[in-house]
Amino acid sequence: MVPRAISAALFLSLALGASGFHASIPVGRASSRPPPTMLGGWRMQQQQPGRREALLRCLVCPLLGLPLQGAAVAEGSDGALVARGTITVRPGAEPPAGGAVYVTARLAGVKKGFSTNRELSPIASIKIPVDTTTQLPLDFELSRDNLTMEGMDAGGAWWASRDLVLSARWDEDADANTRGPNDLVGRATYKSGAGGLVLELQGRGAAGKFATQRLR
Repeated sequence: MVPRAISAALFLSLALGASGFHASIPVGRASSRPPPTMLGGWRMQQQQPGRREALLRCLVCPLLGLPLQGAAVAEGSDGALVARGTITVRPGAEPPAGGAVYVTARLAGVKKGFSTNRELSPIASIKIPVDTTTQLPLDFELSRDNLTMEGMDAGGAWWASRDLVLSARWDEDADANTRGPNDLVGRATYKSGAGGLVLELQGRGAAGKFATQRLR
């Protein structure tokens, strides 16, 4: 905030100086009327108070509205929320003892070959560390702080009113770049403007375990 305030003050000082605005400090009991040689300029300044005041309003008012550096969107505000929900584990599925849960949001209804790269890319993601003390169900929330570069494009306006597909993975080794046979996975559709959803995780199944086992 301090560097921003200094820059703003410097900008205001330079702008006022360029406009000819100045403040004089009287000494003693000198007459407030300028000498004859300055009467022309003095009259011109007296005839333009409205212009000077308008300039001050244009310069000062925007500076008063400058946000604090690093200020985030207010927590819980609708504008900050992307999606929220609760993660559960299907009965019979065994969650890993540790690792991390990754939740990713993508646009619903997109298809390769028919959609742009931006539409196919994740718009937000979050990593939730877990361990043996983690209790289920596990609540999560994706906010604008979790947006990807694609999600931040155009201020997020291009996806704001569209449904999303939320996918979650309880990753055993907490490495987002790996896939393991013991990971739990799940996905669900998040309707635009809806409340929280329940995202149930389950095992990969025989085919999924075989495929991920070969990749290790």
